[in-house]
Amino acid sequence: MNQLTEKISRINELLDSKGARAVQKKPGLGNRPELFGYIPQFVFDAVSEVLGADSWSHTVDEHFHTDKQAVVRVTVTIGGASHTQFGESQIIRGDTGSALKGAVTDAVQKCLALFGIGGKAYRGELKPVFQAGTSMSLVDAEVPSEFDQLCREARALNRGSGKPDLEQGRTFWKKCMATGRLKGLSETEKTQLAKILRGV
Repeated sequence: MNQLTEKISRINELLDSKGARAVQKKPGLGNRPELFGYIPQFVFDAVSEVLGADSWSHTVDEHFHTDKQAVVRVTVTIGGASHTQFGESQIIRGDTGSALKGAVTDAVQKCLALFGIGGKAYRGELKPVFQAGTSMSLVDAEVPSEFDQLCREARALNRGSGKPDLEQGRTFWKKCMATGRLKGLSETEKTQLAKILRGV
């Protein structure tokens, strides 16, 4: 197993560890059955966390749109290897810009799947994961996630004066790193937590 293959395996393991919260349900087009896929940000965060944000990139090679749909052709490059795919997104209320962004996201995910990243979405293996998350017992649902708990603790630091204590926030962050509490968070969740500590 080469180095890239090992890293791709780690990315998929990281996605698996997120469980149902990394999975979304989308209605099928026309009479097609509903679809289950990864939430894009979870995929991109996992790739950046394992590979490094500067170790993978994408370029938009072509884009066009009709009155109803935006279509793009995107190339994703990882470690000197590249894959190209088309992505599409419906234009809602004339918002072409958002549709183009959605089409790019769709294409990037398809390219990553060709590398072997997030392939479960295209093999139809995420429906049980999603259903397992939505069928949690009431007791399980009441247990906050580690991210939610960290956010509560971070907000509690500011309750005394109503203003963020930056030194106290840094100490809290270092303690969380030392105890491994940040390990399971996505880059997006870490950013949100840091903003709470800074009072942003």
